[in-house]
Amino acid sequence: MKELWYYLQHELGAAAAGDAGGERLRDILDEAEERKRSLLSDMEKLPSLDGYQDWREAEAANASDLVQRRLRYLQNPTDCANARKLVCNLNKGCGFGCQMHHLVYCLIFAYATERTLIVNSKGWRYNTKGWDYTFYPLSETCTTTFDDKVHPWPVRRDEDLQKLN
Repeated sequence: MKELWYYLQHELGAAAAGDAGGERLRDILDEAEERKRSLLSDMEKLPSLDGYQDWREAEAANASDLVQRRLRYLQNPTDCANARKLVCNLNKGCGFGCQMHHLVYCLIFAYATERTLIVNSKGWRYNTKGWDYTFYPLSETCTTTFDDKVHPWPVRRDEDLQKLN
């Protein structure tokens, strides 16, 4: 919808600017803009018209609750020493957004492989003490690898401690 509008605006606008009799083209643009507004307004109303808006909101809340409970469970194991872990190195030579993207990637990967995510961020460019001195730690019970041998990814699925670079 928006792309169609951008196309019409660009093409007809250019034609109107170069044409001495461009009044008709300007009228077409004005009419197309009004139709675009009307269609976008109708599209915003669609979810409430089918009677499933409450269901969609409940499903979204249930999905959110499920993901949060699983994250809480995975990130706070009762036995940290024996928990399967994934180490994420946050010391990337890129900007803050890039590093947050990498951290989210690691969190998704840990979630998918049912591991506790350990963030290795000592010497981090935004706080040399690390992530946990700038933000809340990702776990209340498990923030260390206990100096266990760390295996670089990819390795066998049954290795308890793996890291992503």
